[in-house]
Amino acid sequence: MIRHRISATLAVLAATTIGAALAQNVPSSGPKVVALVPVHDFGKVKTGDQLSHVFTLRNEGNAALHLREVRSDCACTATSYDETIQPGATGEVRVALDTTDMEGPLARTITVLTNDPATPTVTLTVKAEAQPV
Repeated sequence: MIRHRISATLAVLAATTIGAALAQNVPSSGPKVVALVPVHDFGKVKTGDQLSHVFTLRNEGNAALHLREVRSDCACTATSYDETIQPGATGEVRVALDTTDMEGPLARTITVLTNDPATPTVTLTVKAEAQPV
């Protein structure tokens, strides 16, 4: 009788462990945003330079990824972007940085709001060191 209880307990434990392991390997449905390189450093630049960079986002999910809004933390940074990225495809967030009146190290963040339930916000960063002319 004790052997039957131990066997039953082990069977339930094994089934629970295997079920949990399988559940972790099942891909979730929906979009999944991945920023391939979320930080770009321009290095040393001259004050007044107009800089631009293109960030690439990939949708590793199985539903369309929508970039709902892209915000910058500074008026000196302008953005444009692909609004929809299909599953398995890549899209772009284009950033322009005006270094007029800037000196020294600087970092500006761009916040991307998405419909990815696991990662609704992605932060991109551009850096530079503006040197006077």
